[in-house]
Amino acid sequence: MFCIFFLTDRIVARIVIPKGQTVTGKYYVNHILLKVFENFKEITKRKMVKHLMLYYDNAASHKANIINEYLSENKVKILSYFLYSSDLASYNFFLFLKIKKELSERSFSNIENLAYII
Repeated sequence: MFCIFFLTDRIVARIVIPKGQTVTGKYYVNHILLKVFENFKEITKRKMVKHLMLYYDNAASHKANIINEYLSENKVKILSYFLYSSDLASYNFFLFLKIKKELSERSFSNIENLAYII
């Protein structure tokens, strides 16, 4: 599984979840959000992620208390994903078109190598 975070004009983080790894709230905070926040601060030259907004789906791991507390401590807002509203999920089109273009007529020896082309 891949976790991909992006701004309107660039990828912030590409994270490969190891095969067999369960993405719990604790894992999400300690491995995924930590990396996303580090990269975001580096890209934007900020010292904090204050006022950042995350827009993601309703996966159970995204709703864990540990995640809400971590985001609240960092002053990060969550924008809810609207189910069954494809016109409101336009970010998918940006990402999926980019991935489709990059994967066209290519083959890979292992799945982890996919993370580095996006």
